[in-house]
Amino acid sequence: MMAGSNDSRNGNKGPPMHPRQGPAFSQTQMSQIHDMLHEMLAQNDVLASQMLQSHTLAQTNLQATGALQTEPSPSVKPLDIGYFFLNMPLDWGDLDMVEKEGKMYYQNVYAFMN
Repeated sequence: MMAGSNDSRNGNKGPPMHPRQGPAFSQTQMSQIHDMLHEMLAQNDVLASQMLQSHTLAQTNLQATGALQTEPSPSVKPLDIGYFFLNMPLDWGDLDMVEKEGKMYYQNVYAFMN
């Protein structure tokens, strides 16, 4: 007799042992497991479908509102930022920032980035 097999002579009680994998499931247990797995997969399909619909709807809304445009936003203008001008003429002065003709010019990159 195999070690671990169900033998009433040595006092082992419980479900019958499969020769290679341990206790075997009954037909009822296998049916319940199958039903649970089937239900989980069906729920997964429903969730995946809902996520795809939600993603498609969101993408459609973004396209309709123009949020996917690749052009820069018109709310930021070069005049608001100023201009980086490393080789600024000496007669403009030696400051990091110079206002000339209503425009701000930066000679120092750190000042321009702040």
